[in-house]
Amino acid sequence: MAEPTLSPAAAIVRRYDPDLFQAALFAPEPARERLMVLYAFDIELSRAVQRADRVDAGPIIARMRLQFWRDVVAGEGVERHEVAGPLAALIADGVVRRDLLEGLIEAREMELAVPFDRAQFDGWLDARFGGLTRLAKGVLVAEAGSEAAKSAGRACGIAFVLRQAATMAAHSGGSLLPDLDDGARLSLARGETGEALRRVAKGLAEEGLAALSSARADRGKLGRAAAPAFLHLWRAERDLKAALRPDFDFVTGFAAPDGARRAINLLSRALTGRW
Repeated sequence: MAEPTLSPAAAIVRRYDPDLFQAALFAPEPARERLMVLYAFDIELSRAVQRADRVDAGPIIARMRLQFWRDVVAGEGVERHEVAGPLAALIADGVVRRDLLEGLIEAREMELAVPFDRAQFDGWLDARFGGLTRLAKGVLVAEAGSEAAKSAGRACGIAFVLRQAATMAAHSGGSLLPDLDDGARLSLARGETGEALRRVAKGLAEEGLAALSSARADRGKLGRAAAPAFLHLWRAERDLKAALRPDFDFVTGFAAPDGARRAINLLSRALTGRW
């Protein structure tokens, strides 16, 4: 049997974030495709920043690309674009909040000016990951449960920062980790995880797990209909717990699970609704 044809947005999500893609498949239509469009938009923002990072004029190029998406969110986009067109339709229909979409763009602009202090880091977490989770939740259920979505997004964001820290440091010398001193930043760029960096990882991981627990405490307010927006949290929980190990290493500490384990983790949560 041939695989069903994916929309351009869904194909982007499947390629760049298979965990989000698989989680979104548990949503009924039309919410499923709406989630795909939302996630594809978020991925396109990341790609705009990452691609520009390869050239000397990277920040300028990144801001130009982000401005394209600002125009789309403002209602001035290109309707024939494979993601911008469907996104503009969601905005026009009132399915997604324009202010939260703008927050996702602003978060990417913040990434062009790392390192973060703690206040900047918190604002970035809430804008990027809290905003995306609130948008995804809003596609599925009404406004109730926004704080749970914000907390869940915070957990996802911290896990993302820990998971990407070594790669980002090796590639550009930068880091999304807040308040790192020059010595810790240099160690990270060399692929070394000393005790100081382990303490940073442990503190952030504990914070992320606390946020995850807070989100789960409010799970009942959301109902099972919201679950597809949260099913991918198994990966965040796994990575946050990995960062608590006494021998944690930023380079080797986040081995990706195999496909079978991914499927089992996702399916068990989808069947029970207990993300």
